[in-house]
Amino acid sequence: AAALRRSGGTGIAETIAACQSAERIPVRAALLEVMGQVSAGEALPVLRGSLKDSRPEISRAAILALSEWLTPAPLPDLLEVARTGSNPAQRILALRGFVRLIAAPSERSVSETVDLLAQAMRLASQPEEKRAILSSLSNYATRESLKLADEAAADSAIAREAKAAAGRIRLSLGAQR
Repeated sequence: AAALRRSGGTGIAETIAACQSAERIPVRAALLEVMGQVSAGEALPVLRGSLKDSRPEISRAAILALSEWLTPAPLPDLLEVARTGSNPAQRILALRGFVRLIAAPSERSVSETVDLLAQAMRLASQPEEKRAILSSLSNYATRESLKLADEAAADSAIAREAKAAAGRIRLSLGAQR
C-alpha cells in the first residue's frame, strides 16, 4: 500500500487483477486491504463487489478496506451493510467504518453531516458505537446535533457522554451568537 501511494497509484490495475485472480482467501483479503489503504477510485467497484462475497472473510475484508478509504465515497456502501447485512459482526464493523468516514473531508454541509450521524445513531446497538457517534457529533454544533445529544442522554449506558457532548454543542452554539 505504501509503495502504491508513493507511486501515485500506478500499479493499482495490477493489484486489482491479482486480487480478482487470487484463489487463497488470505491473499485476496490482504489485497483488498491494500486497495482500501490506497483509496484509488478504480478499486471501489472491486471492493463493492466483495461486500457481497459469500465468504465472510472476503466480505469482512471489503468492509475494513472501505472503512479505511480517504474520502467519503464508500459511505453509502457501508451504510447499506450496516442496515441490511446478514452478519451482525459485519453490520457493526460497517457502522463503525461509516462513522469514521463521516469525518473525512467532503463538500457536505454541517446539517447533512449531522443527518448522517443521526442515521448512525439509529442503527447503533452498542454503547461503544454510540460513544463514537457522540464524539463526532460534538464537532457539528447545530440545533439538530444538540437535540440528538439530548435524546441520547436518556440511554443510561451513554448518558454521561451524551450530556458532555450536549454541553460542548451548547457552548459552541452560544459562541456562534
